[in-house]
Amino acid sequence: MNFIDKIKNVFTGDSLDDVFIEKLTPVDIASEIETDRIRFENHNIEKCIRATKQLKLNHIRIQTDNLDFLNDNRLRHIKGIIIKNEISDLSPLFNLQELTHLHLPKNTKTDFDFNNFKKLIYLGGELPKNYKNFEYLTNLKYIQLFGYKKSDLSEFSKFKRLKKLWLY
Repeated sequence: MNFIDKIKNVFTGDSLDDVFIEKLTPVDIASEIETDRIRFENHNIEKCIRATKQLKLNHIRIQTDNLDFLNDNRLRHIKGIIIKNEISDLSPLFNLQELTHLHLPKNTKTDFDFNNFKKLIYLGGELPKNYKNFEYLTNLKYIQLFGYKKSDLSEFSKFKRLKKLWLY
């Protein structure tokens, strides 16, 4: 920790130790991500929530066991989420009305209603096994999906703003 951070801690009581901030990459910028990303892990959730608010970051990477902390009002402004771990209950996502970027984990077992995410411009990861209202994602510009198993691409035909489609 540098000298300025130490002084700031004395006055604010907030330490950013254990908080990892991922700097924007050219790929992020090309996908319209506007802020650095903060990495949430099981041991640093509260510090990450405070840092997210303090640093005015609106994109997060989640590497936790669950998403319950997303119900915290201090995270209502979040615009982008990458979920790295398999999580059985993704329902806390449905309360985040401002999401523009969402990267889902593998093996999502939650019945997923995309009607809750009409502001999405980026969708990545693996589609849930059971999903509905995919056609409501009319603002999508960037799709990056892994394990896509359908035999044709017809479900993407309504996305008139789509700029990039990556299927792996």
